[in-house]
Amino acid sequence: MGRLILRSCICNMLGIEYPILLAGMGAIPGMPKIGKFYTGTSIELVAAVSNAGGFGVLGAANLPPHDIIEAVDAIRTRTSKPFGIDLMFPVGIDSSTQTSIDSKKANLPHTHKHYYDWIVNVKEKYKLPDAELENHVKQIWDPEYVRAQLDAAVNSKGVAAICSGVGTSKWAVQRIHQAGKTSISLVGNVRQAIAVARMGTDIIVAQGTEAGGHTGKVGTLALVPQVVDAVSPIPVLAAGGIGDGRGIAAAFTLGARGVWVGTAFLASQESAFSEAYRQALIDATDSSTVVTDMFTGKTCRIQRTPLIDEWIESKLTSLGMPLQNFLVAELMASVEKSGRNELFFLPSGQVAGLIKKIRPAQEIFNDMMSEAVTILDGCNLDGITVAKS
Repeated sequence: MGRLILRSCICNMLGIEYPILLAGMGAIPGMPKIGKFYTGTSIELVAAVSNAGGFGVLGAANLPPHDIIEAVDAIRTRTSKPFGIDLMFPVGIDSSTQTSIDSKKANLPHTHKHYYDWIVNVKEKYKLPDAELENHVKQIWDPEYVRAQLDAAVNSKGVAAICSGVGTSKWAVQRIHQAGKTSISLVGNVRQAIAVARMGTDIIVAQGTEAGGHTGKVGTLALVPQVVDAVSPIPVLAAGGIGDGRGIAAAFTLGARGVWVGTAFLASQESAFSEAYRQALIDATDSSTVVTDMFTGKTCRIQRTPLIDEWIESKLTSLGMPLQNFLVAELMASVEKSGRNELFFLPSGQVAGLIKKIRPAQEIFNDMMSEAVTILDGCNLDGITVAKS
């Protein structure tokens, strides 16, 4: 196979060969540690995507500052190519926010006793053991904690961009720019896109509802061109339902300048997820996922499980983020201890139906690239260079 060329402005902005970015997937309740880290994208996967010519992104919202530094150092031992860090920057937090949340958290067993009764019944039904609760939910609502995370990321060598998968704040964009890094913001509708554009973010990811993990309500096919039109000349990446070269080619014809890919790489050999989770991806169909706010308080697309069915049948309503995290953390700790893979929280996109086997990340990347270039070769797309040489 000759050399493949697929370039856009994203390549120059990030110092990469191909405009394919690994989604910065965060840790999930019930997920085992990768070494000492709780993170959805393993350091091996981040490095593999960067080494393939794309842009690896580490989901680090659940990592304390010192772990971010260690994780970055570990990635740098595996690649000399640029990569990014994905964090959360909740809008509107101040010094009183954490105090308020701590108070509500402490009172949950009293103010929402019927929720805890439901959890007890579920644990009994599935014979789940009691488990010592770890702090699965870090103090991401404490402004000083979030700033320390960001400082750890921007001060680390090799980090070329900071991505915000949930929430973007103007102070964060300014701090990222002060450090000479690129700011990337994820949005699920045009209103959010315009808001982050006004904050000065450099790259906007338009994520359709097909995507795994936290997701919105608008489909990728409708969302991407509307965001492109709304925020031009800021470059837009497409996300949601992209798992092969056909999806990449479609994204470029919609006006995107690159793609943000998650689920397809979760099926890689370098993925942080268990063999059982990866097998669930292989077994998935186009209708295997469901959108629920049961686990985090925000709508999240995941593989449907018996726990989700229990939640739906209970008719309980979510307490929102982050209280819902606190509510289910003990339950998911019990699931983790039980080893009941079929009950795990398994985020994935609808594109999982395309996944047929576990492969090295490099192979997944190369196949997507080759197919995209084959489709786009000869097309006249503004701002996109495509060729086989």
